[in-house]
Amino acid sequence: MFRRTVGRYAVDTLRENPSKFLFLGAPGVGKGTYAARLCRDTGYEHVSTGELLRNEVAKGTEVGKEAKMHMEKGNLVPSELVEAMVKGKLLGLVEQGKGFVLDGYPRNVEQAKSVSKYIDLDLVVNLTQPFDVIENKISGRRSCSECGEGYNLSTVKMGTITMDPLLPKKHGVCDACEQPMQLLQRKDDHIDVVRHRLNLYTDVTRPVEDHYDDILHTFEVLGGTKVFYPLFLEFLKEKILSRKA
Repeated sequence: MFRRTVGRYAVDTLRENPSKFLFLGAPGVGKGTYAARLCRDTGYEHVSTGELLRNEVAKGTEVGKEAKMHMEKGNLVPSELVEAMVKGKLLGLVEQGKGFVLDGYPRNVEQAKSVSKYIDLDLVVNLTQPFDVIENKISGRRSCSECGEGYNLSTVKMGTITMDPLLPKKHGVCDACEQPMQLLQRKDDHIDVVRHRLNLYTDVTRPVEDHYDDILHTFEVLGGTKVFYPLFLEFLKEKILSRKA
């Protein structure tokens, strides 16, 4: 009961103070999950470059075809394919006065400098987790063949971190769309590609943390979302209120 009450108060605070967030962290740390839940609860917009690009892939556009080639190898998609889409989206949200979570971009210091020319972020959150845990989680990720709803087959028990699988309530039927479905694995979630992505993240993306040092805060994800998501809401609430004090 206490956790739910704290979570509701934090959500109300975030709704009353529309904010511009950037979530950082290695692939698979949970940026997308935390961003999606936060946006669902607060009405913020989830600006995911991965989702934007996957939409282009699904549409079969020229951008999508080139992006698919890079994504399936676990490589970063070239900046020029991403920047124009992101800029237009963010400027539209700022004009509407709507809070948002930027997820997956900027990925390097040059991109961060570019974003700073047209957006003043309120808070940058670095979500962290041991790489062994991340490898286990990503390789277990699956999605509904009909609507894309996410699931996870992995059971994680490493040190103090314990995470149960996220499975459909009824075997073979999606919780979200309620349709018969298959659980699909993306090519970039295969274990060899995951390891390549994590190494690439270490070499290329981590310097972005230094760029945002004045508004950067770290949140350790040391368990499943049932326990840590309410703590995350409280964490965001405190940081936003302290900036406005």
